[in-house]
Amino acid sequence: MAERGVAEEMAQALATVRDGFRSSASERISQLRRHAEAWKAGTPGAAALFAQTIHATRGTAGTLGFAEVARLAAELEKLAEGDSPAYSPRIPGLLQSLLEAFSHPPSTLPLVPHRPRVLVRLADTHLATELAHQLETLGMDAIAASSEEEAVRLLTGERPVERVVVGPALPTSLRAAMRSLSTPPPLVLLAPAADVRSVPRDGIDAVLSIGTPPQALARDIVSIQRTAPARFRVLAVDDDTAALAAARAVLEAAGMEVVTLNDARNLLPSLQRHHPDLVLMDVAMPALDGFEMLTQLRADPAWRSLIIIFHTARDSSGDRVKAFQLGVDDYLIKPVEPAELRLRLMAHLQRRTLQRASGDTSGGTASSPRMERPITGSRLENTPNPMARTPTSVTQPHPPSRSAIPAHQPTASAQKEFVTSSSRPTTLPSTPGSSSQPIRSAAQPSDPGSFTPPGRGTGSRPAENGQTRSHRILVADDEPALRRVLQRLLEQEGYVVETVQDGEEALTRLLNPSLTPVDLLLLDVHMPRRTGIEVLRALREASSPVRALVLSARVRDEDVMKLYNEGAVDFVAKPFSIHTLLARVTRLLPQRP
Repeated sequence: MAERGVAEEMAQALATVRDGFRSSASERISQLRRHAEAWKAGTPGAAALFAQTIHATRGTAGTLGFAEVARLAAELEKLAEGDSPAYSPRIPGLLQSLLEAFSHPPSTLPLVPHRPRVLVRLADTHLATELAHQLETLGMDAIAASSEEEAVRLLTGERPVERVVVGPALPTSLRAAMRSLSTPPPLVLLAPAADVRSVPRDGIDAVLSIGTPPQALARDIVSIQRTAPARFRVLAVDDDTAALAAARAVLEAAGMEVVTLNDARNLLPSLQRHHPDLVLMDVAMPALDGFEMLTQLRADPAWRSLIIIFHTARDSSGDRVKAFQLGVDDYLIKPVEPAELRLRLMAHLQRRTLQRASGDTSGGTASSPRMERPITGSRLENTPNPMARTPTSVTQPHPPSRSAIPAHQPTASAQKEFVTSSSRPTTLPSTPGSSSQPIRSAAQPSDPGSFTPPGRGTGSRPAENGQTRSHRILVADDEPALRRVLQRLLEQEGYVVETVQDGEEALTRLLNPSLTPVDLLLLDVHMPRRTGIEVLRALREASSPVRALVLSARVRDEDVMKLYNEGAVDFVAKPFSIHTLLARVTRLLPQRP
């Protein structure tokens, strides 16, 4: 697939989905009016049906850029909140406005094209630099490695390399690194013209003449792709078919294989049939909600380590905290820009691939190996079989009853704990020796049978000499009060914490090889001397292995996409829930055996 064509194909697919969503306006409004009339007449459950329908409309409208539809739907959804909401006389007028809003042109969605990373390691450094420049002009993210060691670090680092260019020979260390990858990228060898036909092709996808002009070489390298590249498989679960169509358009344009499911009761059979790499699911759905499905999957050894991401319009801090405590891998609030959705999912999928390649099986599922899965295309599954009806050949543990599942609900005071740039939590102990309970990233269950998400625990890990050491976190933020709050919180969790006040200090600390390596960087975007994006770019160019979790307010959608493109592994917007932040940190720094 042409790299620039990814964005174009995504735009075309989304345009089709938008047209379908707009054409569904009359049907959606008619359904809402029927529910509203029944609600007004006092029919039991009518308000809940109204709330469910308008909730789905709000999430999909925001995702597709229908801002006015999403705004009016949110206003209607508020009127239907609660157990027994009173019917409002404003509803008919708002529904009419909602119908008219469907005719408004949707906003333009920023579609950032995928920039595949190309590793260039040539003996001729001048040619390597020029070739990297030509590849950049063609939409690639090209890096010319200055040494074999740097090339190996880039190849086996957090962000996957999608093409490797070497010459005039393939270094032994790079050959070994390529063989260690579960899915090695295409390898291009630049050899002298006289040797092009005679060079052994073992493990090499293409041999090009090193004397070819760099511009022509770059075009040839961009065109090289394996005929059947491995594709990630995503199972998207949502009761709104328009939302599923939008997710499919975005993810298929990025080269993923997408299976869609609009009946949550069919989740287990679908998992057993397709063995997805990732599940993208809504939370508010009829029959079974996302929390119930998440609890059942995390209680099942076969799916305990499956990547599960919530994609929902429910944006309360309580819902986010509960989701992370139950074991969700990420929580995306609709609307999510198409490019960010793709980048978020790819970050999780690529990180899991690297874990498997390094021999860490804790991140995989207990399901069949990826290469043995049945090959399927994109489809919509709506068979009304309940989740309990699983094939008899597959043994499934009995799903825990709702009464047996720990609620993991934070206390009212915990739900109000937010960190902002000008405030600090009031529940923190005033001194390190205070008797106040430290804030934890997840509820600590007293019930021994309650579920603990994988990777949860203290901040310790083995050191190189066999002794355990705590994970080391660097907080880079120009707000002194926030640095102090984060330092105290993280130290209470068992982490070693350092702080710096700007981007230049962060790079000085991170790129100093004589100091103890940092395991995680908590990075603000708007800082003096160097911005967060500049820090990420410098770390990427230096092949630094440190992971970066960005914390910032006032960040535009296109900036979030830049952060992911520059190597950020996660992003949390300020103000943020303390519990959510700690849950993200513990997932990025899992315990090691």
